[in-house]
Amino acid sequence: MKFAAIFDMDGVLVDTYNIMWGTHKNELEKYGVHLTDKDISLYVGGSLRDNVKAWNERFDLSLDFDKYSVYMWAVQAELFKTIQPMHNLVSLLDELANKNVPKGVGTCAHRGRAENILNSTSLIRYFPVVITSDEVKLHKPNPDIYIEVAKGLGVEPENCIVFEDAENGIQAAKAGNMKAVGYYNKHNSLKDLAGADIIISDFSEINCDKMYSLLQKLAA
Repeated sequence: MKFAAIFDMDGVLVDTYNIMWGTHKNELEKYGVHLTDKDISLYVGGSLRDNVKAWNERFDLSLDFDKYSVYMWAVQAELFKTIQPMHNLVSLLDELANKNVPKGVGTCAHRGRAENILNSTSLIRYFPVVITSDEVKLHKPNPDIYIEVAKGLGVEPENCIVFEDAENGIQAAKAGNMKAVGYYNKHNSLKDLAGADIIISDFSEINCDKMYSLLQKLAA
């Protein structure tokens, strides 16, 4: 059975949480908005466009998405260059590459930010297909991003395994008829990953054979 591995970026390939949400919190403070960790949990995994729209509605703001995104990217870009791939991720990617398992990225980040992070961490070499929020109209929890990655890889959705750390990402994978591996990290909860087929907290806990077995088990 040919299968593919699809990865979310933020919180799965790299830990961008403190940089991303720290800068958003600082910026929104200027408008009298004080985001708590509970507030942030509502927006993790969403596209910036969707989040800005939600903030405007919830906090009665009038943020211009284009101006806000350009400004925030200028603030975050240099900071993102300091991040590293998640622990044991590269070992898994090398194994998948050696066994010719197609791999792609589906992220709600915009194209420029995704490419910056994937290039600066040297992860881009593993992923011939990267779909961002710029390429689809509907974002997670809609399955469009992951469906487009599967198309690019030439693999049927039911033979794709998605690695996600956010509830809306898990929902997107399942809505696309894909299998979901929940990545448990220090910024989410097991409740967020309740819809996943399996949950891991380190990439050493899964390998190519386990992924293949997961697909067979769920197909039976």
